Order: sequence, then structure tokens, then C-alpha cells
Amino acid sequence: MAVPLQTREQIIGIIYVDSPSLLREYHQKDDLSVLTVMANVAAIRIEQTRYAEIEQPDSSWRATLEQAAEIQKAKFPCRGRLAPVVRGLDLGGHNAACRTVGGDYYDFFPYGRSRVAMVLGDVSGKGMPASLLMMGLQARVQVLIEEPKNLAEVMTKLNRITSANCPSNRFISLFSAFWTAIRVN
Repeated sequence: MAVPLQTREQIIGIIYVDSPSLLREYHQKDDLSVLTVMANVAAIRIEQTRYAEIEQPDSSWRATLEQAAEIQKAKFPCRGRLAPVVRGLDLGGHNAACRTVGGDYYDFFPYGRSRVAMVLGDVSGKGMPASLLMMGLQARVQVLIEEPKNLAEVMTKLNRITSANCPSNRFISLFSAFWTAIRVN
């Protein structure tokens, strides 16, 4: 007797039963019913195991991406802290990645209550590669813009360092500006 192992979509195998003895005869209707039930249970278990094997790495990757997103979100200003207060200027920002993580970047660097540097950038591409490049860019910006005397010099140095560390199939667009509040009497 043979019965297929069948899921909703396809046949994934077969159960074959034979008797080496002529003493045991199969009762066609009863034995076939039992074997069919066993085949259905076996097919379901096999399919569940296959799905579990597929889902496990996917679930692990999803958890990794969610952790990366939390790390990335914590690096943006206005996350857990307010934008800097600068006289004559209302500052704020928000980032929503297209995927779990991404290559968008903005930051504020206050210098007292009347001056702020603002940076806005976008790494080409999406997802984890863009996110990694953005995190490298962010680290460089934070080091170089700490006490800038000349914004043009800072951006030239940042461009040279970033270009040397950026893959040839990627690029980064970056805007930076200083705002200085001027008192008018």
C-alpha cells in the first residue's frame, strides 16, 4: 500500500507499506484509512519543521536589525534629549528609516546659546550598508566639528577622510551650516 505525504501545495513524499509475510493481508478500506491519517500527520510535521528551519534565521536577522535600529535611533539628536536652545532659532528633527535602518543623518552642535552648527546628510542606498556608512560619517563629524574655527576646512577634511573610506559604489551627500544669532539694538 502507498499513500502520498501531501501538503496543501504539493506532494512532498510517500509512505509505502509492504508485508513480507503472506499471513497478513491488508484490509483495503480500514488499513488505507489508517495509513492516510498517518501520512497526513507526517506531512504536517515535516512542513512545520521546514517552516521552523526557514523562520529561525529570519527571526534572528529581524532581531539583529531591530537592535541596530535602536542603536541608530539613539544616535540622533532629539532622542531622549531636546534639540539645543539657540536664541532666535527653533530647532527640531525627526528621522524615519525606509527600512529598519538607513543612511539618513542630521545633527546639531551648539556653541553657547547663540551659535549652532547644523548637519544634514544622506548615504546612497538603503538598509544596513547605508546605516554602517552613516554611523562612520557621524563619528567623523562629531570629532571634526567639536571646536571648528573654519567650517570650510572642517568639511574639506571630512570629505577627504570619508571619500577614502567609502566604497566606490556609494556616495554621501552632506550639508552643513552655522547659525549665529546677532543682537540688533
